[in-house]
Amino acid sequence: MGSANDEFTPLSQLTVGMNKCRVRVRISRLWESFNPKNDISFGLDSLLIDDQGETMQVRVLPDDIDQFEDQLVEGRVYALSNFTIEDTRESYMTCSNELTMYFGGQMVVNEIEDTDLIPLYSFEFINFKDLRSRCDDVSVLTGRFFWN
Repeated sequence: MGSANDEFTPLSQLTVGMNKCRVRVRISRLWESFNPKNDISFGLDSLLIDDQGETMQVRVLPDDIDQFEDQLVEGRVYALSNFTIEDTRESYMTCSNELTMYFGGQMVVNEIEDTDLIPLYSFEFINFKDLRSRCDDVSVLTGRFFWN
C-alpha cells in the first residue's frame, strides 16, 4: 500500500496543461503585484515550495483575487488541485522555474496539517562573479529584498 505522499505530485513533475493532479505545498510568500506605471493590479502572486524544495510561482488573476485572498495565508501548507500550468513568459519572476501555476474559478484549496518536510523559504543563490550578468536580465528577480 502506498504512503500518503503518493497522492501528491511533486512540483518538479508538473507539465504544461496538467490539471488532474494534487500538490502539497507551502505558501512561502504572498503579495499583490501592480503595474508601476498605472497602479493596476496584475494579480495576486505567491511562491510555492514542496517537500522536495522545488519552487513555483503562482498567479491569481485580478478577477479571481476576491475568491482566494482570504483562503491563502503565507507560511501555511495546502493541498491544491484543479489549477492550470503554463509556460512562464513573464518578467520579474521570483524563481527560475519555467512554469507558472494559475488559480481560477475551479481551483480547490484545502489547508492541511503543517509539516516540517516543507521548508518555509527558498533561495536561489548565484556566484558573486555572475551577478553583473544579471543587471539587464529581468526574467528572474535579483537583488535586495525589502520588507514593508
